[in-house]
Amino acid sequence: MPNTAANNLPPAWAFPLSWRVTLDRSTAYFPVGGDPLAARGEMDVYRLTNAGGVPRVDNFSSFPSPTGIAEFGASAITPSLATDSSYGIKCAVSPDGAKLAALGASSQPNVYPGVWLCREGVPPRLITVGGATYYAELTFLNDDVLAFFAGVPGAQDLYAYHLLTGGLLRVTHAGDIRTRGQFWSRNRQWWYFVRSDDAGTVNNLVGVHASTVALRDITGSEFSHGGAPALRTGALDTTTDPWFAREMQLRFADDGWAYFTARRTTDAANVWEDANVFRFDVERGGEAQMLTAFTGRGPAHDVVHMDSLTISRDGKLLAWAQRHGTGPTAHEEVFMIPAAGGPASKMSRASGNRQEITDGSICFTRSPASGLVWSAGSGAVSVPASLTRIEWVPLGGPS
Repeated sequence: MPNTAANNLPPAWAFPLSWRVTLDRSTAYFPVGGDPLAARGEMDVYRLTNAGGVPRVDNFSSFPSPTGIAEFGASAITPSLATDSSYGIKCAVSPDGAKLAALGASSQPNVYPGVWLCREGVPPRLITVGGATYYAELTFLNDDVLAFFAGVPGAQDLYAYHLLTGGLLRVTHAGDIRTRGQFWSRNRQWWYFVRSDDAGTVNNLVGVHASTVALRDITGSEFSHGGAPALRTGALDTTTDPWFAREMQLRFADDGWAYFTARRTTDAANVWEDANVFRFDVERGGEAQMLTAFTGRGPAHDVVHMDSLTISRDGKLLAWAQRHGTGPTAHEEVFMIPAAGGPASKMSRASGNRQEITDGSICFTRSPASGLVWSAGSGAVSVPASLTRIEWVPLGGPS
């Protein structure tokens, strides 16, 4: 294992879970610290490759002076101040695996000097945005364009840095963006981020074309005058800090469509929309379509909530658990709908007793019998522990 570059210190520690692996799985990058008494005092990014069946590690960044970097992070995760971290992904590798970008950090919490760009045979370059003290959600849109958010805590904009020209483009001019996650289409043509604000009053999905850096409103109409409804929060509850993978239950089908559940925006802070099921063409940056048509409004304890969204193996059917309200008498049922839209069918048995569906238990079955199975009971909303049972119905309808 090589030493750090600035003061020739042997590696003393590394961030847990801070790895980045290239798309072809041939190379991995990880951060290493050389000073055990100063968490950000002197760090480098190391590279692990396969040299004819023998692991080889080299110092990829080789910072000429003591430099701190943030842990690489996960999208939309907000670690504690002890990690001196900003929101979301703080390290990205280019599609060709030859370039790496990492968020610079220091020994002071929430002090970020900029984004470090590291390339083979080229001294690391610090990319900064004038007046910015906060950076988040790094990604390479392609081999030559690095995208990231910059601004102040809770209020950033999207920027694109062009490696060939050294030019920095401000992509959005909203001034109040706080991201709550990012993900890619499988064909790598579209990169998506959740456009939120610090108060969580909006949580729209926005696509960025990987070649042109053009913006596409998947929900809402802020950047490309899209026609889909604007979103406020997820479907499990009414938290102001929803994640697309959890509260909005983002699910991908093999045919290129993605599905999620969410609530549309309302004018009043204490009034919420019913949750609905949406879909969009994730491979082509298509606008979201609302598959269900719940239109109720009211306080959080008196609107439709959804949970456990799942897709059939052939991508033609969707199922989920649904309840009206969150009070002690809230009753949960299982519903199913064609993935292309249509009337929703209640699949669970009629019951005179209150019941809850176990989170994540809904599943489509195939051979020898096509149907829908889930676990139900009473007690806790997420994992009921009383009068529990397994129920199955054929796809032809409820039993």
